[in-house]
Amino acid sequence: MILPLDLDAASLLELGGTFDAGEYQRRLVRLANCLGFPLISGAVLTTDIRDPSVKIQSFGNTPPDYEAAALDIDMARADPVMNHLMASRAPMTYNRKVYHDAGLDMMWEHQAPYGYANGVALKVPLSAGRSFVVGVDTGDELPKDEQRLGEIVTGVQLIAFNASVAAEGIFHAHLQAELPRLTPKERSVMQWTLAGKTAWEIGRILSMSENTVRYHTANVLKKANVSTKQQAALKYSNAGLLG
Repeated sequence: MILPLDLDAASLLELGGTFDAGEYQRRLVRLANCLGFPLISGAVLTTDIRDPSVKIQSFGNTPPDYEAAALDIDMARADPVMNHLMASRAPMTYNRKVYHDAGLDMMWEHQAPYGYANGVALKVPLSAGRSFVVGVDTGDELPKDEQRLGEIVTGVQLIAFNASVAAEGIFHAHLQAELPRLTPKERSVMQWTLAGKTAWEIGRILSMSENTVRYHTANVLKKANVSTKQQAALKYSNAGLLG
């Protein structure tokens, strides 16, 4: 097989045999860079993203300032690229026109400054009704030369196939595990965090000190196994546990 661009068979096979989540992500980023894309992101979904019971394990090198938006399941459900992936196994190239045609110019304008202006995405079906979705993204225009663009799409397909082999094993425990339940106070703090309130504002609303708000937030971070309060709030919201 002639591999496209700078991809090599050894790197692809190493990706498929990865068992560590950190190394998995590093290898994905390196392969995306070989195709000329600075960003790669994706997820393992237990079912269609529009299903309220869906569980999602995301991965990628999402810019920190865009992380909350990237984890917003309502945005994902509205995204025309994700909707294509849920309906088809065919790879999709996207640009501003895709969002314009869907009446979602504002969504594209929000994500484009973070590097999600143009890209290639596809889905790989997994066992038990699960699916693996992945996309590579750039702020630059995609090649207009059809042969070059075809090479890139083929490269993304090869990355996706090998990445999907490893993904189920790496993320199996997360997808199976139920999130620990929140106490009523923890739930209230997360509800207001999701609404964009600061710890000081939440304290005023719930009649507790700012330190107490931070205490409850720290407990939720441990339960959710994430590093930021925004991630925790979105994770519990996406799981339907914030009411």
